[in-house]
Amino acid sequence: MNRSRECNVSNSIDWCDGNNVDVMECYVFWSQWSIWSSCNATYGFMNRTRECNSSHTLNHCNGSNIEVIECFVFWSQWSIWSSCNSIYGFMNRTRECNSSHTMTHCNGSNIEVIDCFVFWTPWSTWSVCNDTYGFMNRSRSCNVSNPTNQCDGSNFDVMKCHVFWTPWSNWSICNDTYGFKNRSRSCNTSNLISWCDGNDLDIMECYVFWSQWSIWTNCTNATYGFMNRTRECNSSHSIDRCYGRGIEKVNCFGNWATWSECSVTCGLGNRSRILLHSIYSEVMLESCILVNCPEDGMWGSWSITNCSKMCGSGIIVYSRSCNNPHPSLNGRHCIGVSNYTEDCKTDMICPVNGNWSIWSSWSLCSQPCGGGVKSRLRSCSNPTPSFGGLDCIGNVRGFESCARRNCIIVKLNLAVNFIDKDYTNSYSILTSKPSISLRNDIQDAIATLYRRFNVNATFNVVINSIENRP
Repeated sequence: MNRSRECNVSNSIDWCDGNNVDVMECYVFWSQWSIWSSCNATYGFMNRTRECNSSHTLNHCNGSNIEVIECFVFWSQWSIWSSCNSIYGFMNRTRECNSSHTMTHCNGSNIEVIDCFVFWTPWSTWSVCNDTYGFMNRSRSCNVSNPTNQCDGSNFDVMKCHVFWTPWSNWSICNDTYGFKNRSRSCNTSNLISWCDGNDLDIMECYVFWSQWSIWTNCTNATYGFMNRTRECNSSHSIDRCYGRGIEKVNCFGNWATWSECSVTCGLGNRSRILLHSIYSEVMLESCILVNCPEDGMWGSWSITNCSKMCGSGIIVYSRSCNNPHPSLNGRHCIGVSNYTEDCKTDMICPVNGNWSIWSSWSLCSQPCGGGVKSRLRSCSNPTPSFGGLDCIGNVRGFESCARRNCIIVKLNLAVNFIDKDYTNSYSILTSKPSISLRNDIQDAIATLYRRFNVNATFNVVINSIENRP
């Protein structure tokens, strides 16, 4: 924008200092937004501001100098489940509270723990409805980490899928204003996959009718008069009445124009026509209906399930149906979710069933040949039964045959001298202490001999008799 001034001078020699035109920028602009304020814990909002940098007062910046947003807290999506803990049999997932301030916090827990030794996979989608038997099914699998446990419940679910209408209700009382009555019915279905064909609402004109019009009366005035005709409502009951007028009056010297368009595109409206070529402003009105209006669906009441687990943590499912009323005549479906879940926790601690540890290594065979046995051990500690859980099923010790080859009989003449032993009568009894001690000494001597020649052999010394020879 600009302004000007003149130099008041009486001669052309002198001149005023400065310019006779002054130009100034007149654009206005906003400053940067301030940082967000703290979240208001009572109302759940925070704001920021900016200033209009204007060089004059004639113009002003477009828009608002304050911005307000909601700042309530909310949870992030759950993380994926962790790996199953092989010792305790649990796995978990977490979520974070996305909070823009520290005065409030998200409701609920940021961690969810479930038993992962035994659990069902999600249900498959429902099969196509069987037209012959009227059922459809779905299945699931038991994800079990050991063969001794099984999931509770069935892996197969069957549901009736034929849908049908209930009988029509009685007709409503005839509407005196619009001349219609209605009746309704419900779709008896146990699932939201199928739906009955047709409408759940039936509208019809009330069972009343007019008699034929009477002949026109004589004109009431030879110059500007009117004439009329009448008809009677022949009703089969006293509640309903005929739709329209029982008397019609026209100007004796005018003609009616054609009817106007109906005032609405659906539902009950009205139309009019005027009397042409008459000194009177006569307008005739009548009701009209083209088609029934579409009806948008609305949500029914929420239903709530019990906690999904009898012990520990589970979920509660909230669900609702778009049936209050159902959408009809191309009406819009309900907006929003039909179900959601909440965490729940029971006071009962879940029992932990016992499970076997891995087997130990096999022991040595009880003998080198001729058929022996070897064994291995395990314990009910993976995990140990607790909180009333079941003990492990099976044996702690396992056995297996070994060394089935026949033993080779070797006849060996061996002389062993024991200079520190003297014969006693106790040697005649092979089960006596001296006899057993002598047997062990002989076996040690033979073993020493094998070791001297680096021979690995298994043998057993059996004494049949001990004699004292001169």
